[in-house]
Amino acid sequence: MQTVNLVPLGLGELLDKTFSTFRKNFCLFAGIMVLPQALMAGVGILVQIYLSGIQMTQNSRTHQLSPASTAAAMRMGLVSIGSVIPHYIIYALALGATTFALSEVYLGRTTTIRESYRAVYRRVWRVLYVIFSVLIRCFFLFILAGVLLGVMIGSVATIFKILPWVAITVVIIGILGFIAMGISLVLFLVRYCVAVPALVLENLKSRQALKRSVALTKGYLWRLLVVAVLMILITMTLVSIFQSPFAVAAFLIAAKGGRPGLWLTIPSLLLGGVAGIVTSPLLMISFAIAYYDLRVRKEGFDLQLMMSNLEASTF
Repeated sequence: MQTVNLVPLGLGELLDKTFSTFRKNFCLFAGIMVLPQALMAGVGILVQIYLSGIQMTQNSRTHQLSPASTAAAMRMGLVSIGSVIPHYIIYALALGATTFALSEVYLGRTTTIRESYRAVYRRVWRVLYVIFSVLIRCFFLFILAGVLLGVMIGSVATIFKILPWVAITVVIIGILGFIAMGISLVLFLVRYCVAVPALVLENLKSRQALKRSVALTKGYLWRLLVVAVLMILITMTLVSIFQSPFAVAAFLIAAKGGRPGLWLTIPSLLLGGVAGIVTSPLLMISFAIAYYDLRVRKEGFDLQLMMSNLEASTF
């Protein structure tokens, strides 16, 4: 077995390890993302074809949507929301497979695309539970923040009629408070960033993986946030570059009162999928490496691995 040198990583070292691991095993990680991105692009194309057949009309006098158009708008919304479900199922598969592949590579072993998917398909429902559980928690936190903001705005509107300067002060405090709540929500998300690696690599139940992630990430949230933001920015930038010509063309057509056709949306989705294949593994790889780094820092995982290797070589 190849010797593995696990040491605590600084922020720069973690980023360098992520990029170097992806570069050295590009075909493996990009290959894992081909199927998910192809399926997501296919779903997106089908949705666009369906939406392109829906016509929206307005009353020329009231400028309100006709009843048929209102129903069509509702169908558009339902189709768009429904397309999110297969997106997360596919994402769960890719996330688990990438995590397993990274683990094998990181610990000095070899694997294939098929083996990576085979290792995770039995755990896909647990991975989905983790993903949707985090999303639901964030949704309710977002609703709570919106309700608090609404109450604050209503209170300010009442106070403003009596004491304008007090109202202005309250508005400033409210804006700062809302920004703080947004940052807190993001940090809340980061707490669960290594839940999937813990689930896949330690074969934990979904709730155990969530608790495990919270325990491992405690004290390192800001560092993990920087890593996540950087990887997401890289993905968004490359996807935007690939899709920008079509986005500009669609904007110009819409500005003239037209409706962008499928000849714009379909190539845009396909190129976005290509960009996703090239960049999506970076976030998953960085979280999996962060998982090992946190275990080395908090649990002496490097010593555990060394002892298990010594015991294996003895027999």
